[in-house]
Amino acid sequence: MWLMGWGVAVYCMYLTIAGASSYLPVYLANGYLMLFGMALGIHRILHADRVGQPIPDGPLPTMALFFGAFLCGEVATMLAPSIGERNYCYATTMSLLTREVPHAFRCTYSPFFFVAFVAAFWVLGWAMAAIGQRRG
Repeated sequence: MWLMGWGVAVYCMYLTIAGASSYLPVYLANGYLMLFGMALGIHRILHADRVGQPIPDGPLPTMALFFGAFLCGEVATMLAPSIGERNYCYATTMSLLTREVPHAFRCTYSPFFFVAFVAAFWVLGWAMAAIGQRRG
């Protein structure tokens, strides 16, 4: 099941970078990447004990883990390039009001955010587990 999810995530990253002739596929791919990233995070938190890296108990470490991974994803979006035309991510009503029809709708921010979020979540989760094992 997770392999299929990763396959769809890779295709969504390709779609958002390569672009599509309409806005709806790009919008749905952005949504899928965000939901799949959150599903990976929640699965990691719920099943951390199985892999021998328990995250310290309580809501504060868990929220700190999500917040730190989110910040890493936001920093990565600053590095996202604009390929050819401007990016059409989520509700860009001001750009749609100009009535400029792009050759391809694309959003290069989403793949950068997704990869940085998942990588940061994994690294921060490993670091928190190591800190928890030292204290305990």
